[in-house]
Amino acid sequence: MRKLFVLESQPWVQGVKTLDDSADASHPRLHRAGHNKDPAKVHDTTSRLGEFFGRLRALATASAERLGIMSITAGEGTKGRHASQKAASSAGKRDEIRALVQRSKFPRRGRVAIVVRGRAFRLGGRFGLGCKVRALDTQREEANSLVTMVVDPLLAKGNSVDMFVSESSGTSCSLTKDLVALYDSLAKPRSPKERSMTDLYTTTHLDEGSLQVFHHNSPRSVNQRSGLIAALNFFKQKTYNRQQYDLVLVVRHDLLWKQPIDEWQITGDYSELNFMSRCEPTTKVPNCVNDMVWTMPGSMFDGFEKSIGHRNCFQEEQCRRKGMCHGHGCKQVMMNLTHSKAESYLTKWIPKRDLRERTNPLAKVR
Repeated sequence: MRKLFVLESQPWVQGVKTLDDSADASHPRLHRAGHNKDPAKVHDTTSRLGEFFGRLRALATASAERLGIMSITAGEGTKGRHASQKAASSAGKRDEIRALVQRSKFPRRGRVAIVVRGRAFRLGGRFGLGCKVRALDTQREEANSLVTMVVDPLLAKGNSVDMFVSESSGTSCSLTKDLVALYDSLAKPRSPKERSMTDLYTTTHLDEGSLQVFHHNSPRSVNQRSGLIAALNFFKQKTYNRQQYDLVLVVRHDLLWKQPIDEWQITGDYSELNFMSRCEPTTKVPNCVNDMVWTMPGSMFDGFEKSIGHRNCFQEEQCRRKGMCHGHGCKQVMMNLTHSKAESYLTKWIPKRDLRERTNPLAKVR
């Protein structure tokens, strides 16, 4: 197409144009064409050729210009469409998140507590031990994901966030200081006097969007029950008034968070007790729920704590048997004691085989 666009610059076209203008019968091209014997025929042929190529030049030029314009327009149109689609997609996502936040009663300019429980730096899967040096990088990644996907979105909504980090691998675990240092690097600085307070929250005003971190090394837990109770006791020790919290999250150390909290497709809202998800359809546990994460308003915390130890809910006798110390059967007793009006889940996802499946959209357990 480029050749057509610059047709006049070709030598053979220039030759025809010369013939058309001068009607020179001695031109070598006419000798090769066999028309040099009759000047009248030569002139007639030259005129027709000139007219033909003139039309051809005009057609080629018009076609090239039209194609060029169409190409530019198409290119700009494609870029424009992509930009428009991207902008529309971003705007649509923002609107969707805004609507979800409003519908789910997500806290804004409120107060949030995050209680982190269990053993950190674990290796060995479900029954693995904690405080393993080889798990240092893995635990850092998990802690970073908690900050990025949970803490940061809460702070962005103007909430004050208090983290209560309980580590139950044993008081001698020196790795805990590394974990706390990571959280503390994001926290609001506190004076020695503030750090020594048993209940900081009844005497100190927190600014919007601030983060404070408190940590505790408990004696080594023998099972999930003892690690959970140690974390809840630490939270109670540090907070005289739990009702002040708009939202309390109880989470595990070994979760790699995948989705921001303000984008969770919660089935109910944050004014209720929320379980992470339902269990797989083939489970043998009645009313089975995922016990990796719970959320609740602070007003429900005392009822939540009282439920720990009931049958099928971290019951002490059951926890003496390996594989039986869990909270998969906690749904009914927790809902009753927290006076939660409707069951609610943080995700609509339901596993096919077990709760450790990586298809969970919120978090992956190591």
